[in-house]
Amino acid sequence: FCYFDILVGKLAGKEVSSQVYTLNGRGPPSLLQILRHGAAMTELAVSDLPGNSCAYDKYIVVSFANATLVLSVGDTEKEMGKELGFLTNEPTLACSALGRNGRICQVHPAG
Repeated sequence: FCYFDILVGKLAGKEVSSQVYTLNGRGPPSLLQILRHGAAMTELAVSDLPGNSCAYDKYIVVSFANATLVLSVGDTEKEMGKELGFLTNEPTLACSALGRNGRICQVHPAG
């Protein structure tokens, strides 16, 4: 199983704005990452992902009103939309894995 956790907060106590803390991986290669931004952020919602992630989970697709974000899941998180051929400047209406070769189909308003 792939383990991942995320927390937004001011854990050290002296930060001016909240930071994003992530726990990634499992065993010796696991790591804690801290994302520090200069701009203040406000946490609007918290939502656990449904189900259990496993070794077969590779991507998380997040669709916005005018864009799509595709994140790799695993030891590190990385934006993968353009590398996978997604139109990242369009919302995604649906997407699905095709077969076992790692191909993903994106359905968007333009096609």
